[in-house]
Amino acid sequence: MAIYKGDNTNNTITGSINADFIYGYAGNDKLIGLGGADYIDGGDGNDGLEGGEGNDTLIGGNGADYADYSSATNGITANLTMGKAFGQGLDTLKTFEDIKGSQFDDTLIGDGGANALYGNDGTDKLFGLDGNDVLHAGFNENTDGDDILHGGKGDDTLYGSTGKDRLYGDDGDDTIYGYFLFDTNMLFGGNGNDKIYGGSGNDWLDGGEGDDILDDAYTGSMWNNSTLKGGNGKDVFHGGFAKDKIIMTETIAATDIVIINLLDSKLKVDNIMGKYVNGVDTITGFTLSNGVTIKGVDQLDIQSINIAANTTGVDGVNAGIIRSHAIKNGIISFDDANTYSSALDLTAGNLGGVFKYLQNNFGKGETFAFTAAGNTYLYQDDGSFHEASIIPDNDMVVQLNGVTATNLNTNGLAAGGIWLV
Repeated sequence: MAIYKGDNTNNTITGSINADFIYGYAGNDKLIGLGGADYIDGGDGNDGLEGGEGNDTLIGGNGADYADYSSATNGITANLTMGKAFGQGLDTLKTFEDIKGSQFDDTLIGDGGANALYGNDGTDKLFGLDGNDVLHAGFNENTDGDDILHGGKGDDTLYGSTGKDRLYGDDGDDTIYGYFLFDTNMLFGGNGNDKIYGGSGNDWLDGGEGDDILDDAYTGSMWNNSTLKGGNGKDVFHGGFAKDKIIMTETIAATDIVIINLLDSKLKVDNIMGKYVNGVDTITGFTLSNGVTIKGVDQLDIQSINIAANTTGVDGVNAGIIRSHAIKNGIISFDDANTYSSALDLTAGNLGGVFKYLQNNFGKGETFAFTAAGNTYLYQDDGSFHEASIIPDNDMVVQLNGVTATNLNTNGLAAGGIWLV
């Protein structure tokens, strides 16, 4: 048995394979016990204590201290509420704020204070409990597993990693990040006003209750097709640059906002075959204007607003069966005759021809909507030359599922309208 003492500077002290007493005193110390039943006291400062093998007693002391199991040879379970950890012996933990897990499958549990829990590699389970916690699923993009993180009560920050991670903010105003590589994370805000940022994979972002921000454009990925789901509260949805599904359904009316970026929700059309390939964002649960109040009316935030002018009938450049059109209050309808007479009842099979017709006959920035197969499609031409060999096309299309809009407006007051901002 040996006694190791630091001083009031930042010390790194490594004990022996036997039972040691190690004292860090003041300073930000790194204290390592190795083997044996060690007694390690960090003292003042922000210390890292690693007991090693054996039944150790680890005391963090004053400061933001962490119990370090990153060198453990197997998975561990550490619980700051109980003050115990097992997996390489049965350790007693006192006055710690943070835990670093092993490279294997760990369970890390915080306490009523503000904790930082680091899963590292393996398939980990992290529980922050009360307090404003920070939870990291892991850092190694090659060997990290499918982790589960629960923030618990408090305003927590959660970070996903590689693998199919599930992150739950639970109660409080939480901030949650998916991983920047192409794994699929499931991110749940829970109760509170949460901020949820998708990664580069096909993530699921679920705000839950509260006024949430769901942002899948955070990493700037061009390939991820994610799902963004709101809930009750004033939510903001910001899809990525690929095809996203946005679910705005709620039981208590509130004004939600969907943001469509430049180059987001791009139209993709096979111009040679005239076949529409769905590459646009779809929105379910969008609430149109009711003509009475703006309360509970949803907003669509697009890059520019240039609602197309009214016209009673125009013989356009044909595309398939689409030969002419009329526009009223931003809603365009089509006819299969050269002289417009009455609106065609469009089906999903007509969409390819409709979009080609719009490209043939309209210019940059013109915005309008039309209905087909029970959905409303908002269209904005980007002004580029439409060449058959160029796919995808950069025109913006947003599909509003299950609604029939009768106008486009900029104040949210015209009944049956899409409120553009």
